[in-house]
Amino acid sequence: NEIAGWSEFSDAVRILPAQILAKLPLSMQSDPQIRQEVALLALEAITSSALDALASDGDHPVFVASISQTLNVGQPNADTIYRSATITPGGSYRLRGLRGTLPIVKIGQVGPRPGEPGWKAEKGQRAYFDINTLKVDKQGRYDVLLSPTRPAGYTGDWWPLDPTTNKLLLRMVSSDWGKEHDPTFAIERTDIPVSRSRVSAAVLEERLRRLPTAAKFIGTLLVGQVEKLK
Repeated sequence: NEIAGWSEFSDAVRILPAQILAKLPLSMQSDPQIRQEVALLALEAITSSALDALASDGDHPVFVASISQTLNVGQPNADTIYRSATITPGGSYRLRGLRGTLPIVKIGQVGPRPGEPGWKAEKGQRAYFDINTLKVDKQGRYDVLLSPTRPAGYTGDWWPLDPTTNKLLLRMVSSDWGKEHDPTFAIERTDIPVSRSRVSAAVLEERLRRLPTAAKFIGTLLVGQVEKLK
């Protein structure tokens, strides 16, 4: 009566701490403090990857919590708030909201990661978009289209999407969190009908089966880097 993919996910959860430990020098691997911190890192990696899987509907995207001081994987900057939204490669999207007053608000394009369809190693990073460069109305609202090509005759704000981009990574940095106002974001796909059908069993299983690779990738990323720099 086993659910397809669940045992593989459970096995990956069990061995993830050992995979993280293996990235550290032998002198650190037996330290009780380090071992518990590795367990914490593994839990953060699983949680971060699971949140991403739960929201991974590129036809109906939503920005969700990504790496942070709580989900401390991938070595995030302490002064930055991150959110991410899964999109469908080749799709077109409309992004709207209040621009706010933060000095740095940027959205980066992310390509497939290990275990995802179309993954390949890339050098450098994809283009970043700057929210603060967009036009706003009297209420401070922006409205921008994102697509592989500019729609014919469209004269509003537009950002070009790489046709293989499958995720948008939002970075927000403040110089005074008590006085500055966060931007808001609403995102919708514009090149398909807005109706949302039940997610198929095959798609749900695929998300579950990708979780082990995703958790291992982000959980082991840059582990041991400080020791290498030393």
